[in-house]
Amino acid sequence: MTKRLLFLAVLASASAVAVTGGASANEGGIGGCSAGFEYISLVDVLNEGPRLAAIAADVTGNNDGYVCRRLVGDGVFHRYPGSLNDKAYIWLDNAEPQTG
Repeated sequence: MTKRLLFLAVLASASAVAVTGGASANEGGIGGCSAGFEYISLVDVLNEGPRLAAIAADVTGNNDGYVCRRLVGDGVFHRYPGSLNDKAYIWLDNAEPQTG
């Protein structure tokens, strides 16, 4: 079960990195997040449960303790009994450099 959750976290991190190339997190929105993304502290994120992808997004960015997230799946983990999280997000750092 732990391996499955780690795999999902790595997959989510890879998705966040892939999305970063196409959308800059500095184009409007709050706290450096793009419109449609929620600006949230890692403390609040981790109070919801373990989110390795959120930590990875911040550490590989400006490491200020804040990230941007966008819900992409609500309740998608109902197929995995015992799952610690029930929602899937795209995670970006709140200070991605401008592209293009």
